[in-house]
Amino acid sequence: MVNDKDQVSKLNQKKQAVTNNETESVATTTKTRQPVFRKTLMVLAVLGMLVSGYMFYAKLNTSALVCGISPCYTVNESQYSYLFGIPLSVYGIAFYLMVFLLALVKKYKVLFAFSVFGVLFSAYLTYLEFFVIYAWCQWCIASAILTVLIFAVSLLLLKFGKE
Repeated sequence: MVNDKDQVSKLNQKKQAVTNNETESVATTTKTRQPVFRKTLMVLAVLGMLVSGYMFYAKLNTSALVCGISPCYTVNESQYSYLFGIPLSVYGIAFYLMVFLLALVKKYKVLFAFSVFGVLFSAYLTYLEFFVIYAWCQWCIASAILTVLIFAVSLLLLKFGKE
């Protein structure tokens, strides 16, 4: 009987050791992934600021956007390119700047909520391009793709990051 109790005790110790190792492994993985996701978000945000900045520059200078898909001018000068009299590219710059800052200060829950709004708004704008304006702007599509990527990475950060 003593042998049975000793064997059960040893087996429980081994199970506890395995559980502790798995917990440490998950913690280590989280610590190594979090900075990568954070930096990825910051790079995506900078790319988004560059895209939105270029679109704003073109709007200010009334110069044609360099575009290979269709005349971006049609989209960039449509009535839908303004919200409350402000060019959407300004909102884009502000959105990407907020993403960058929220990633910098590790506010992942707020960042995720912000990215959900961004994806929904981008989906609406893409709908307008395809079904209302009937013109496509590669810069607008690039911004929408960046926003979807920001959403995906922010979801990963929400899962692996700690606020």
